[in-house]
Amino acid sequence: MATVAIPRSSTAGKSERDVAVTLTVVVLWLLLGLFVVYPLAMLFARMLGGPGTIELAAVWKLLTDRHQLRAFWNSLLLAALVGVVGTLAGFLFAFAATRCRLPRWAVTAIDASVLLPLVSPPFTTAIAMIFSFGPRGLITYELLGIKGFTVYGLWSTLLSERHARAGGIAIEGYEMLKGLEGVTTHEHAEWIPVLDNDQDMARLSGPVRDVLDSHPAAHAFLLRRHGMYTWGETLSQAVRHVEIVEFLLEAVGRTTRDVEDI
Repeated sequence: MATVAIPRSSTAGKSERDVAVTLTVVVLWLLLGLFVVYPLAMLFARMLGGPGTIELAAVWKLLTDRHQLRAFWNSLLLAALVGVVGTLAGFLFAFAATRCRLPRWAVTAIDASVLLPLVSPPFTTAIAMIFSFGPRGLITYELLGIKGFTVYGLWSTLLSERHARAGGIAIEGYEMLKGLEGVTTHEHAEWIPVLDNDQDMARLSGPVRDVLDSHPAAHAFLLRRHGMYTWGETLSQAVRHVEIVEFLLEAVGRTTRDVEDI
């Protein structure tokens, strides 16, 4: 009977790699539970009510809100696409790792790329963006020398206080209004609501939802003494709305200040 001897070094190396992979997976799942599952559970508990109370009205309002339903179906579509693409990519990775006799460094790279989606894109991308483009980011602060920059516009904060009693700001007659989605003329009258700020996001979502339902054509709103919020169908559209609305608010703020000075 023929016997095959397996070198101890290869089995030991494989065992060490398996232990390292197992520990990595455990740590990643712990981080996932800490930074994803736990916050979601706390948010769901707050949505149901305070300590010792359960209020299903808030849940029903959330489930019947058209904005939330749209976000829900978009999330399902994204999940389906990620599942299909991820399955195909996983099959290709597995086939390549087992059948193509790849070098050891290539197999290690495949292992790392397979484990990375457990924390990416939400956390990895967010951390990369902060370290690259944050107030002390490598690109913004170190390379470009941008200092004292903030994502909260000065004029949106000032005007949110000035127009809080009126409930909003009416802007019309500016050619830049045509930069907003669906606006085709400078004669368009854009109403930007102003809401009181609130540290309780669940409670604040109610007034925001009511304002958006009352003004479905609005492209932005202001939180008093906080700043502007805007959105878009795509990322590029949302960025364009940020630039347009900030420009319009600055134009209104400077014009109003000059008139008051006269």
